[in-house]
Amino acid sequence: MINNSKKAFQEALHLIYQYAIGITGLKIACFRKQLAAGVEMNIFTTQGLTTQANIIEVFDYRLFTNLIPIKWNKENLDLASKLSPREMDTLESSNFRIEGFISKPDIGCGRSSKDYHFLYLNNRPCDMPEISKNINRIYRLFNRGQYPFVVLKIYLDEHLIDRNL
Repeated sequence: MINNSKKAFQEALHLIYQYAIGITGLKIACFRKQLAAGVEMNIFTTQGLTTQANIIEVFDYRLFTNLIPIKWNKENLDLASKLSPREMDTLESSNFRIEGFISKPDIGCGRSSKDYHFLYLNNRPCDMPEISKNINRIYRLFNRGQYPFVVLKIYLDEHLIDRNL
């Protein structure tokens, strides 16, 4: 019973982390109250100014110093050889960009577990297991003993996605 409670708490906390880190303009204060002791502990408080500030407020500055920014858009991607002409036309007519942060591939900059992947599609937190799996696979080519901390925001035109899936 206790293990289930701890697991449920960690899952709820991860969901709160997703909103606190990736959504700007949203102030969040997260507290944990221990009933037996009657003690209330502040887990984190965010002001929601920027993704960078949210990462620092939720975790700490030390973790942030171990991150590198990610910034891609359709202009700096060479996909011509990998996409069909139809897919290229769709990409060229859309607003596509990816931004965020990932752990440096240096030893000691990553994490021992895969638990801190924060992925967003058009500013909505979501679970993208294939993207997470590929991020881990590529990261481990450079840092075999650890997994990355990742905040990845993917922006696509609304007509290209079905948000009900």
